[in-house]
Amino acid sequence: MKHFTLIVILFSVFSLAQAQNFNYDTTTHFSIYEEAGGTYSMSVHFLPFDSSDITFKWKTVENTLSSEWSMSLCDFPNCFFEIPDSATMWPITTAQFESGTRGFFTLLVSTDDTARVGSLSIYVYDSTDVTIGDTIRWDVETYAVEDTTDTVTSVSSVIAEDIEVFPNPTEQYLNIRASLIQSVELFDLLGAQVMKRGAIMNDKFTIDLNEFPSGIYMLYVSTENGSYTEKVVKR
Repeated sequence: MKHFTLIVILFSVFSLAQAQNFNYDTTTHFSIYEEAGGTYSMSVHFLPFDSSDITFKWKTVENTLSSEWSMSLCDFPNCFFEIPDSATMWPITTAQFESGTRGFFTLLVSTDDTARVGSLSIYVYDSTDVTIGDTIRWDVETYAVEDTTDTVTSVSSVIAEDIEVFPNPTEQYLNIRASLIQSVELFDLLGAQVMKRGAIMNDKFTIDLNEFPSGIYMLYVSTENGSYTEKVVKR
């Protein structure tokens, strides 16, 4: 079974319409069509435009993801191993906002070897006004691939070979190899940015996690070929 992180990263940014209100970016729907038997991580981040305190709520609108798939959905800062009907995120205070904390969803789907189709739609909104929000939708479709040595290299294997993140899990050092790494960011599961390095312009980069608490982090890497996201475990 192949395990890799899908390169599609959707950033949904809120802009201030009027006091205490926000609008969503219209790009809140994306889909993947990949080989069955893979594990895919798909993330969406969002942040209020102003620095006022805010609490996000969300509810499931549609969930047709296959029961044959293993999945989890993480928000700010919860992780669910089944998709719940609704949930409330932790408040994002002004101080957290100024330190780079942002709301997020990370959907992790581990598919079986059978070709299947499924969707997940959630409505996320300001807890003070259910009418201020929008729907985020993920469509997942997998296809079966015959395992032969003559099979043409799939898009997914090219993605997997284009970037290496190792060792993962790690106790201290995390190595990244890719074609012309431009920037690297690391977020904790609260959505707070704990590390950022820009203008790297190299094919390899090492992060020293010795001073970081043990736990799960989200790694974002920008290269000349695109952007990548990866779940990192610090032991």
